[in-house]
Amino acid sequence: MKNSKYLPVQICAISLLLVLFSTFLEKFGTFPFYNSGSRYSNIEILGILLPLAVLIIPVFFKKYRKNYWIKTNLILLFIVIIINTILIVITYANKDYYWLLWYESGHWTRDNCPPIRWDFWNIIGKSA
Repeated sequence: MKNSKYLPVQICAISLLLVLFSTFLEKFGTFPFYNSGSRYSNIEILGILLPLAVLIIPVFFKKYRKNYWIKTNLILLFIVIIINTILIVITYANKDYYWLLWYESGHWTRDNCPPIRWDFWNIIGKSA
């Protein structure tokens, strides 16, 4: 791994783009890929694990602390983790909400999928 000031910014951009790509591809969970073989997507997990790795690696390797734990990098990392988490929660809340409707109708396409539910706190409360 390079010891550069800009690597955390690049990793933040990559992880944010991965989560945005996955989220928009699935239309915030209303057109999910249930046939992908797993309930959770590796791309979304990478969107959280990459910024966390940049936060954790300097704990074990002292030579990275000076460049990675800059105030702006830390703020950016936490903002990206929060944004990615919110996007992933909305996506999986919609997946959970439309799970039964998806299998009952069976004829949804990308153009006629149901509307995106933004009130994910109510969905999480009903399914918990």
